[in-house]
Amino acid sequence: METKQSLGAFICRRRKELCLTQRELADRLFVTESAVSKWERGLSYPDITLVRELCAVLEVSEHELLTASEDAEARTIQRLARRYLSLIQTCRRVQYLLYGGLALIFLIANLSQGGLGWLGIALAGEGMAMSLTLIPALTERYKTAWMTGGFSLFLLLLLGACALYSGGDWFFPAALGTLLGEGLLLSPLVLRQLPLGDWSRRKTTLYIGLNTLLLLLLLLVCALYGGGDWFFPAALGSLLAEGVLLSPLVLRQLPLGDWSHRKTTLYIGLNTFLLLLLLLVFALRDWGSWFLPAILGTLLAEGILLSPLVLRQLPLGEWSHRKTTLYIGLNTLLLLLLLLVCSLGQPGSWFLSAVLGVLFAESLCLLPLILRQLPLPSPLHRHKAALWCGAFSVLLLLLLAVSCLQEGGDWFWNPALPLALYGLALPWSLVGIFRYLPCSRWYRGALGCAAGAVWQFCLPWTLQRLTASPDFSWDQVHPFGLRPDFTQWADPAIQAENVMALICLGLLVVGAALALAGRLRRHR
Repeated sequence: METKQSLGAFICRRRKELCLTQRELADRLFVTESAVSKWERGLSYPDITLVRELCAVLEVSEHELLTASEDAEARTIQRLARRYLSLIQTCRRVQYLLYGGLALIFLIANLSQGGLGWLGIALAGEGMAMSLTLIPALTERYKTAWMTGGFSLFLLLLLGACALYSGGDWFFPAALGTLLGEGLLLSPLVLRQLPLGDWSRRKTTLYIGLNTLLLLLLLLVCALYGGGDWFFPAALGSLLAEGVLLSPLVLRQLPLGDWSHRKTTLYIGLNTFLLLLLLLVFALRDWGSWFLPAILGTLLAEGILLSPLVLRQLPLGEWSHRKTTLYIGLNTLLLLLLLLVCSLGQPGSWFLSAVLGVLFAESLCLLPLILRQLPLPSPLHRHKAALWCGAFSVLLLLLLAVSCLQEGGDWFWNPALPLALYGLALPWSLVGIFRYLPCSRWYRGALGCAAGAVWQFCLPWTLQRLTASPDFSWDQVHPFGLRPDFTQWADPAIQAENVMALICLGLLVVGAALALAGRLRRHR
């Protein structure tokens, strides 16, 4: 606060500028005339409880009183603010008169024409203009929301008035299309201003949900007006497209609780469900029998491509370390169901052979991965290789037997079974050598190469005897073993024996090298 003298001089000057005597000032403040005299002579300060009343009487601010000087900048700001408020009031009054006068003119013009034909159209158009000019001036908060809402309301009234005036039935499709367009363009501005509470951080979700609802309503109304049965396919197709493109944004904002770390699973499950519903609707419309194959084919494709992402997030308990087994088992089951449905739709006797062929191929390629994860009993834990060989051997023999029965042939016992047993002799011998032979891995590798060479060496002779026809002549007997001739490569038979001889020789060389390496390591 300034000194007593400067404060007293400021009070005296303001009193005189307002043409007040000391007594008049004292009467307004309910103090004595001597108290005012002491203030102006700088003998005392005004009581603190009189500061607000003193500022009101002297028409100054508290800041000006405490600093004992006039705040020209603040006075300028206040003057401009008063002018601005006065201008706003004037604009409001002008708009009241303008819009009211226009409405009166429209009414008189319609009455002069003997009715109220286009009055609604004119008033609705005037309301649209008023929503853009008058409503922002009347509201202090949420101006954009009020302006957008008012404009949309009057626009719908305009469409309704035009529909009534023209006698058309296009109001609902036009109204929903208009709202959808405004929702896509303007709803972000409205959602940005509205007090949404807990949903203030989920504005993207509200935006997508609102426009999706408007789109579905528009499709429904168009289907009802057009008399078509395409609503459900169109609606599900729209939801599927939005689910594929936009559901990650929605799942990112929704409070999912324990599923907050499994958003990928929810995303895949949601879109898969919508796709299956879409296929079901198409099948019901066309009365087609392709629904089950299409669904199983879709699930199989998604299972092969996407089930690893799902299995990675699901709480599987004790099976959390056997996800590869679950992946293979799930897709195998779907494939077998697909084969079953296809065989029922197209009658044939190929189902069992197809199933056995699939199981044989999967056991040959994927069974080692499954046996590695399955909790086998302790007696079988050390015999996984034998179990693998046994599984694909049994499946191979069953496949040959079923194929022979389906074709009505008699070739299973001869030559299919002997050839299959001879072919299985090699993997069984390799399993016995590598898994059960009590020697070093170098010697086992050498014996494995030797077994492969012996199997290859006996192959031509064995094949000829297993596949011999009843009119076989012993003059055509192939001698035991291989008879290569590296000087001749034109004859296909001699060329095949040359290649097999080279393979045998290569296996023997590798086996000898492995045996030598094992002996050297043993001496070390």
